[in-house]
Amino acid sequence: MFVNESIFNILIRALTHMKVRLRGFFYKQFNMLTCGPDSKLIVHNGMRIRNGKKIFIKGKAKFGICSRLEVYPKSTGGKQFLIKIGDGFSCGDYFHIGAAFGIEIGKNVLIGSNVLIIDHEHGCPNDDLKELELVAPVKRELSGRPIIIEDNVWIGDGAILLKGAHVSEGAIIAASSIVRGRVKPRVIYKGRAEH
Repeated sequence: MFVNESIFNILIRALTHMKVRLRGFFYKQFNMLTCGPDSKLIVHNGMRIRNGKKIFIKGKAKFGICSRLEVYPKSTGGKQFLIKIGDGFSCGDYFHIGAAFGIEIGKNVLIGSNVLIIDHEHGCPNDDLKELELVAPVKRELSGRPIIIEDNVWIGDGAILLKGAHVSEGAIIAASSIVRGRVKPRVIYKGRAEH
């Protein structure tokens, strides 16, 4: 019985592997994303893409269950691509990128599950917050700054990268960290980055 169960599990894993590669092939073929000529995508169930024409993937990329890549229609700037992902990218389940100003991810970047990378916020009507209730959040002007993640970076589960974050080459972002500023190269970063 143990042998049959193992063969069954191997068969299920092989079918799942084929399914995620086939899904990635269709994402590329039907231009749901803009991909380089040698790109290979591995896409698990439930991936959501908004404005895929503004997302560029170069090389091999793997996306976990329910990943979201979103470029917002109100995005500013005349950039051709607002999200750029380098070769060797891999992210866990429930990964979310929201771009309005630009997010660039280098080569060989590994990102855990439940990670949020967002380069914008809806802002406030004014600095002193007195008129906050007068302007609906969806009508507020977007404010933000681009995010850069350099090559060979590892970002742990539950991390949040906010507008203006810059993670330098080889850095490791610990689980549940919040990054707002620059992280130095080849360091293990825990906690919150300063503005």
